[in-house]
Amino acid sequence: MNNIDVFDQCTAHIFSTLYESFPVPVDLDYSEPSVEIFDEEESADVAFDKLVIFEKSILWLNSAGYLNIEAITYDGAHNVVLTAKGLEVLKLPSSLEVNGPSFGEKIVSSIKSGALKASGEAAKLALSKGLALVVGNT
Repeated sequence: MNNIDVFDQCTAHIFSTLYESFPVPVDLDYSEPSVEIFDEEESADVAFDKLVIFEKSILWLNSAGYLNIEAITYDGAHNVVLTAKGLEVLKLPSSLEVNGPSFGEKIVSSIKSGALKASGEAAKLALSKGLALVVGNT
């Protein structure tokens, strides 16, 4: 699995956690990302690399304006909540269906059902929609 795929799965986990807790801030511990992004048969080096990508995903989502983080320490990001931009993107419909699920709902349900590839794809599409909103191409 390449870094972008891991980033997409980490982003799905982060978005799912924050969407479900919104508007209550949560702590995201760098050493305890969702077990869903790990494969039991991976080496310790691969698992460590994924932990690093999880940490960097949180920081990137913050700098891109999707998250608000009150404090960043050596062990995690504290009092993290979606920004207006992050919430707006996750509330967008994930399909053309009139009453279809939002990106946030799709990511949460995919994570809960163990559909990691689907959750990563939904996170990737949500970020693309977020970019389209920023540049005015909705």
